[in-house]
Parts: sequence; structure tokens; C-alpha cells
Amino acid sequence: MDKANSSGASSGVSGSGVGAGGSMARFGIKDVETMFLTDKKMFLGTTTGMAIFDISNPTTPVSLTFFTHARSCDPVVVDDTLAYITLRTGTNCGGNLNCLDIVNIKDITKPTTVISYFMTNPQGLGKDGDLLFICDGSAGLKVYDATDPKMISGHLIYSYPNIMAYDVILIGGVLVLIGDDGLYQYNYSDVKNISLISTISVVK
Repeated sequence: MDKANSSGASSGVSGSGVGAGGSMARFGIKDVETMFLTDKKMFLGTTTGMAIFDISNPTTPVSLTFFTHARSCDPVVVDDTLAYITLRTGTNCGGNLNCLDIVNIKDITKPTTVISYFMTNPQGLGKDGDLLFICDGSAGLKVYDATDPKMISGHLIYSYPNIMAYDVILIGGVLVLIGDDGLYQYNYSDVKNISLISTISVVK
């Protein structure tokens, strides 16, 4: 965990000794799907959009802006000036879109959509450098080269259709994946040959 905190996890809550949570991790406020923290900002994915707060003073968060999208569940991760948001159907959040939205947050008070990509049923996601990992429902786990955010759909590095993934956490070359039947750890040092390290099965 010390290693994860010092390096900063690519998805969910990270840094400052807080630990790491996946992009689907829930926060204790009604209708909030996910929370992502950077050094001084908090990004909340809600059923109607992404709320951004200044948390320079953690005891008094200040609302900066709200980026509105179609009604849907929306896991979110942030990397520098870009936010990556997945929207999906088939949930109690409502909505009729299955897509990945990339949002420019360079001007934090005026987020703008860079591009949207249609997907199967995207859920949790994580980012490590130029690698973007998306849990895409029945289409499985997908790994993209996200060097150019406007060319992501044409840069699918590899897909794992047999991995039914709900959420991912990326920690120092280890992919912690939450599936429909348990928790899995994979080594993704070679993204074209992700290898299973361990599993913890969950009986429903």
C-alpha cells in the first residue's frame, strides 16, 4: 500500500496516504456513482454528470463546476487535464448510452467534451501512463493506447473477452480486477499477455 500511495494509483481515491479505490467505488452521497481524488480536486461521477470540487481545505470542499451528461451511471478517472467517463445502460441509474466520454478539464470551471466513443456496456476503468483499461461488460476487459485521446478507438492494444470485469485498480504493474465472481490480480507488464497472479472467489 505504501508503494501504491507513493506512486499514485491510476483509478479511484489515490495519494496522500489515502489508499486506492476503483473507478466504480461508491461514495456515501445519494446518486454518486464514483469518486476520484487528485492533489487538490475531487471529481464525483453522478447519474447526471461530473461534479468537481476544490478540496484544498478538505474540511470545506468548494464546488467548482458541474459537467452535465445524459442520465447514466458514470465511473470516472482523471489524468492531468483529461477526465475519462464511462456511461452505460441496464442499471438503476437510467440512461440509454453505452460510451466512453473524454472531457477536457484544463479550465476546471469549463469542462468540454473532447470526443465520445461507442462501447458495449462500459463500467469501471483505470489509466496507467498511456494505457487505458476499460471493463466493457460482455465484451470483457479492453486495453487501449490512449496517447492520442482522439484516436483511442483505433488503438485497441488487446482485449480479453473471457474476463467479465466490473472494475479495475492499477497498482505498480498489478491489475486488481473485480469480476462477477470474485477478485483477481493480474500482472500487466506485458499488456498482450496479461498473466493471472491470484484469485479470491466469491460465492453468490
